[in-house]
Amino acid sequence: MRLSRGKIPVVVFIHRRDKHLEKVLCGIRKYRPSRVFCFADAWEKGSENEKSQCLRARETLRSGIDWPCRLEMRYALKKLGLKKNVETGLADVFRKVPHAIVLEDDCVPTREFFRFCEEGLRNHKNDPKVMSISGSCFLPSNTVVNAGAYLSQYPHCWGWATWRRAWRKYSAHYSPAALRRILEGQNLSRREKIHWQGVVHQIQAGKISSWAYPWMFAHWQNRSRSLNPTSNLVKNIGFDSSAENTRGMGGKLMTRSCGDIFNQKLKIASEADSIRWDKEVFYNHYRRISGRLSLIEKILVKLQRVLGKE
Repeated sequence: MRLSRGKIPVVVFIHRRDKHLEKVLCGIRKYRPSRVFCFADAWEKGSENEKSQCLRARETLRSGIDWPCRLEMRYALKKLGLKKNVETGLADVFRKVPHAIVLEDDCVPTREFFRFCEEGLRNHKNDPKVMSISGSCFLPSNTVVNAGAYLSQYPHCWGWATWRRAWRKYSAHYSPAALRRILEGQNLSRREKIHWQGVVHQIQAGKISSWAYPWMFAHWQNRSRSLNPTSNLVKNIGFDSSAENTRGMGGKLMTRSCGDIFNQKLKIASEADSIRWDKEVFYNHYRRISGRLSLIEKILVKLQRVLGKE
């Protein structure tokens, strides 16, 4: 399939990282979308340094979109934080368009990412079992794959796409009882259940402020999946001190290398492979970034590094 240039609107969330944003725009420029939405967060009151950084990022966005397109920018009047900026921004976007590709200012997309999103959005437009298209792959690098994509219970947020009909199911807050029912409804191992119960506890205690976990819970509540690639199609470059949620996390993350998942027609893995790969993603990604790997798991990770398999 030949990539249809720029048909899907692209949404970009920015704050104060102009240098990161320049690289993101280089990736978007390959797609040249005909419509771009930008939601720029504000700065803390009284912080002149943050203010100047935010203003530079806004100018970088305006000057960096150098192809003919309809650009809609919203400047926050006060600092919202990433979670609120995404929630209010996408609510606005989906009042205007039926589907969109979403990027943050530290997620650099490849050309294949846009093709993957276009194909996924088209093929699963009316499929209630699919709520999103993700651009990241957290399978271990030594996992043998026989398909370009799989249907996962884990929607990743470093470059993704969705539809209005799916985002309507997003809820910013869940009651404790609702979250218990959601976890009980998933086919989780004991270790997985304990992990996600811990995440829920941190959210309820105010230690985690993220829209990505409620988005994942929305998938689980509706028994839906994310179409995920088996090679990484987006590179996250935001692990430095300017990060909001991923500061210092770069050394813990293990994504598969970028690659071409298209061999004529995109092949989607079997349900059995998808379930097995989700188990691998749980240990390779979620357990790893939480710092909860067991001693044996840590030894296996080190062996993989020594053998050059990661």
